Amino acid sequence: MAVGTEDRERVGEATAARGVGALGELGRLLEERNRLDAAIVELVGELHAAGVAEQVEGLPLDLHLAAAHHLTGAERWVLITASQVLRHLPVTAGLFNDGRLSWSQVRRIVGRARDLTVEDRQVLDGRIGASVDDIDGFDPDQLLWAVDRAADELAGTRRVRARERRAERANFLAVQLAFDGRSRWYGEFDAVSTATALNAIDRRVHLDGAGRDPEPGEQRPLATARADALIEVCAQSLAGTGAGRARPSVVIHCDLDRVTETAAGMLEVNAPGYLPTICAATLERLARDADLQVVLFAGARPLAVSAKVNAKDIPKDVRLAVRARDLGDRFPGSRAPVGWTQIHHIAARPHGTHVPENLVCLSKATHLRQVHRYGWKISVDGDTGEVTIQRRGRVYRRLPPGTHLRRPPPQPAASNGNAPPAPGDDPQLPLDHDPDLPF
Repeated sequence: MAVGTEDRERVGEATAARGVGALGELGRLLEERNRLDAAIVELVGELHAAGVAEQVEGLPLDLHLAAAHHLTGAERWVLITASQVLRHLPVTAGLFNDGRLSWSQVRRIVGRARDLTVEDRQVLDGRIGASVDDIDGFDPDQLLWAVDRAADELAGTRRVRARERRAERANFLAVQLAFDGRSRWYGEFDAVSTATALNAIDRRVHLDGAGRDPEPGEQRPLATARADALIEVCAQSLAGTGAGRARPSVVIHCDLDRVTETAAGMLEVNAPGYLPTICAATLERLARDADLQVVLFAGARPLAVSAKVNAKDIPKDVRLAVRARDLGDRFPGSRAPVGWTQIHHIAARPHGTHVPENLVCLSKATHLRQVHRYGWKISVDGDTGEVTIQRRGRVYRRLPPGTHLRRPPPQPAASNGNAPPAPGDDPQLPLDHDPDLPF
């Protein structure tokens, strides 16, 4: 029996009413879970240090958690390691207990901090403490990127360069053929190789019209378009239509205030996730072997800004500057890379202008649904690059990708004239490490 319009409206209203309650309950449960996770880690640390479990249960804490509570080896190791490392990260532990950091974020921070010395952990925690006011402005993964970069600076130039060389040597591409001639490909590439390959493939995708709206009934997923583009690039090479060995074209983002030996810039890669950082040695090698576009920043403000603000179309250099600032969809929670976005005028033309403060990168879905359908209002702070979205009293802010942890203000010199110990002088805490875990 057909359902009438009135019946459908009643069903829709009832579903929406249940949804409001369900969203509220979900938020309450997630807050409660985070509180319990923090309490569990604190108790595990207390029990592990005291050795109480073995006295009471006749089993060490690790085996007790397995036998009595069915925790896997990986989860037990993470809990015990996190409880040990967080003793040297009091600010991070406090943010975790207050619900401002989730367990998924804390375990990643711990995974990076466990390889640092005690002194370096304290420096990292100090930078997190100096960035407390920014915590809610970071996307969850973006904060972890900032922690990784700060840890790289503490780890030292030699270790960062060695890691990049290992990643480059580990490149591989495996091909498994089937009986019918089809094949399955699997590989892994370092950051520079990934950017080179994806830039070439996506340029071919764009030339083939993958960026246009599909015709009625046409469905061409990006993965299919990339596969076709890879075949086309290879066919051109075999036919000899290319101009010899092509120099890879890559975009590097350099903040003039933050270029260091271990973190000279970010490498633009058209894939979801936060961008890889390269050291100065890799940047120097790319300058010899690649066609570089380097976008310079002063803080969050791109320096490549055109004075031609009222042109019919967005000038090329302004478009490059905005894309370099945003590095993808700036709507909170979205992980769409910059190649999947459109540049959206915040104040629509003719009232809006082609200046970076009035332009923001959004994916097509975000632009049509969140902005035009649901009415989220967007603003961009030209000095900080921070994006703010507002709707019905809700306000969320997001710092630009690549935002670093702040540095704490310098401490006054000790009155006795003794210099503080240099980071790295003392050995790190001995921790058992499970080699099968990702960190």
